[in-house]
Amino acid sequence: MPEQKDPKINRGDDGKRGDKPEKGEKSRGNGKQGPGKSPGFKSPGAFVWIMVAVVGVALLLMVNSAQNSATKVSWQEFFTHASNGDFDPESPVVIKNDRMIGTFKEGLSGEAASGATNGRVYTPVSPENRILLTDQLMEAGQDWIEEPGSSLLLQILIAWGPIILIAFLIYFFVFRSI
Repeated sequence: MPEQKDPKINRGDDGKRGDKPEKGEKSRGNGKQGPGKSPGFKSPGAFVWIMVAVVGVALLLMVNSAQNSATKVSWQEFFTHASNGDFDPESPVVIKNDRMIGTFKEGLSGEAASGATNGRVYTPVSPENRILLTDQLMEAGQDWIEEPGSSLLLQILIAWGPIILIAFLIYFFVFRSI
């Protein structure tokens, strides 16, 4: 006896074939291709946006550091510039935790400003001799201002920030995929 085929095989509950939609019907696929999306398009994920932000911040920091750069000189050369009045009186010498930065006068040329980046020079100082060097600047008649360093919390955040960010990203992507 020949085997009869059941007419409801490969059909949905409504009696229509389930493998192809009829005219005017929407596909009942797995939802990967929705309205308005091309088949090969994938939106950028969170990792891509984080990488774009990191590259943007790095570029901003490089541009900022290039504008604020100064040429390193010895203390003797720095003190000679201060004694000769080569630094701009409107912009006093800036004393930071680890350096002293001086800006040359506008029209200064020759040996005094030769090799200076952006008309600025700096000399490294240590906390032990900063008071002595500041006293020598005062004796030379040079005005100065002191800029305190950043807070301890900010220094810790800068040092540990990238490690914390990487750990968070690993946590986010690993546990989200589970």
